[in-house]
Amino acid sequence: MNLVILWVGLATCISTFAGGVLALALKRRTPLILGVSIGAIIGVAVLELAPEAAASIGSARTVLGMAFGCAAYFAIDRAIRAAAGPASGHRAHLGPAALTVHSFFDGVAIGLAFHASPAIGLSVAVAVIAHDISDGANTVNLSLSAGSGPGAARLWLTADAVSPALGILLIWFAPVPQAWLRPVLAVLAGGLLYVGLSSLTWDRRRIGFGTVLGPVVGFGFMYAISRLSRG
Repeated sequence: MNLVILWVGLATCISTFAGGVLALALKRRTPLILGVSIGAIIGVAVLELAPEAAASIGSARTVLGMAFGCAAYFAIDRAIRAAAGPASGHRAHLGPAALTVHSFFDGVAIGLAFHASPAIGLSVAVAVIAHDISDGANTVNLSLSAGSGPGAARLWLTADAVSPALGILLIWFAPVPQAWLRPVLAVLAGGLLYVGLSSLTWDRRRIGFGTVLGPVVGFGFMYAISRLSRG
């Protein structure tokens, strides 16, 4: 299993780099890529993490944990966006930094899911790897649109690509106690649900056919993965 986690960490890095390259080379396809990743993230939250938590701690506590996770992600997201507002002279760095921190917690989510079970770990990994493509694209786009040069954009892309693997390694070397895993899964479900839904309005200029069809495709893909993993 340790070898599988290492390969997953490598895949997150490759996926993020691929997203950054696509942002530079295939800008017209970015909405579809973003849409598919949104569907995958929402799918893993409601099809894998929430049911697994509910089976252990009950529906009421699962809903409470999801609400806490959603509220926590919302508070962090708003605080960072406020700091990176138009009046900030560091906007070109704060936006990509926010995505880098977010990617680190994506890696933490993968590590926690693998501790819960290999099947859940693989499902979360697939969703996060899909989402990392849009993370890489958004990191490059945010950096360039705020005035940074290609060199700075590549540096932030590298940081964003490495951060999920660091999150996985953190949980690998400092595992969470088993009694905490199911409640933590509920919190992660709420957080990922917020990430997916908030991504729909990340850039209103990109809303179109791709961002409508993409989430359906991504959710359907995660549904198929969920059914296969459960036999």
